[in-house]
Order: sequence, then C-alpha cells, then structure tokens
Amino acid sequence: MKKCLPSVAFLFFIFLIPSIRAQVPVEEDPFHKIVFENKFVRVLDLTIRGSDTTTMHVHRAASVVVFLTKSPLVIQAPGEAAVVTPVDIGNMLYRPYDETPTTHRVWSQDGSTMRCMVIEIKHDATQRDGKPIVAPDVNLLSNQKRVNVYDLKGSQGKALSLSSSPCPYFLLNISGPLTASVSGEKHFLNAGDFIFIPAQSQATLLAAKDNKSILIQLK
Repeated sequence: MKKCLPSVAFLFFIFLIPSIRAQVPVEEDPFHKIVFENKFVRVLDLTIRGSDTTTMHVHRAASVVVFLTKSPLVIQAPGEAAVVTPVDIGNMLYRPYDETPTTHRVWSQDGSTMRCMVIEIKHDATQRDGKPIVAPDVNLLSNQKRVNVYDLKGSQGKALSLSSSPCPYFLLNISGPLTASVSGEKHFLNAGDFIFIPAQSQATLLAAKDNKSILIQLK
C-alpha cells in the first residue's frame, strides 16, 4: 500500500498543473486589451461576441468596471455554475479585487456584443484631498477609499467645469460626442473614448447633445 502513495501524489500533481495554468492574469487573456496605462491606472478594453469566451483569468487590482453595451453577461467561477447578469450601457461596478482577488471567465449568453472597460487602480490611497465633487448634473455613484466615481449628465451646449484639483481624473464617455478641454488642449471624444486628466488641470466638458459619461476621481 505504501508503494502506491508516490504514484497517487504524482497523479494529483499532474492533474493540478492544468488547473493552475488555466488561470491566467487578466492581462494575458486575449480578449482583455490594454489600451492605456500610467502610474495611476491601467485600462483594459474587453469585447466579446458570438461564441467568444474569455479564458479563466484572475483579477488582483481594485477595479472600476463600466459597461458600454446592453447584453446578458455570463460569469463563471472555477467549479461553480454560470451566472447570467443583464448589463446595460453606462452600468458601473466597483470591485475591490486588491482585497479579494477573483477568478472567472465570461461570455455573452445570446452572442450579442458585450463590451466593457476595466479601469484598474494602481496608486496607493489617502495621498490626496479626495473630497466629493458637488455640482449640478454630477451624481456620486460610489465613494471608495481609493476612488470616487461619478455619473455626469451633459446637456447640449452646456459646459461643465472641473476645477483644479490635487486628484487626477479618468473620464470615460458613454454616449454622444463630447469635447473635453484640458489645460487649453481640446480632445474630441465619441462613445467609448476616454481621457486621463492630470492633477492640477483645468478641465471643461461640452456636449454636442445630451450626453452621459463616467468620471473617476483618483484619491
């Protein structure tokens, strides 16, 4: 009986290897594309359609997830049943993956295009004055240790100004064309476009028509 133990242990190790290898860091999943990175954030653009299914991947950074399409998203953790979660354009989630890493794979239940942005927070918190913004058409969605997340409602021809702040911002345009003037430089954003606004910048947002965007204040 004792002679069998090494064989059993060897078989266990062999079957364990594929399980370990199957769980890759999120940036190694072919459907998560890194589209921007600096010392504050890393942004991954995830698009799946048809029979696309991500690999079983691991998230380890605190993340703001913003959905850019309406679709039935399916999420499955290892060894668990798949869960269908309907998502809509502009839906936002904050996930403290830095505290509780998560492994899963995702796909679209009906094959429709599902696109979202995963904004990973890289910097340490509590270094800046992160007082919430109080202004018309600015709705605080989430107040976290490391970020504040806002829903911005833009009206045609009405400018929204962001005063100079010790906190940098990340702006993701959800719908309609938007012009962002940052320290005198203009940036034209369509739906799904984004811009990083450095600390101490003067920024003005002007929508060509009614518009929605998500603003992340990096504390």
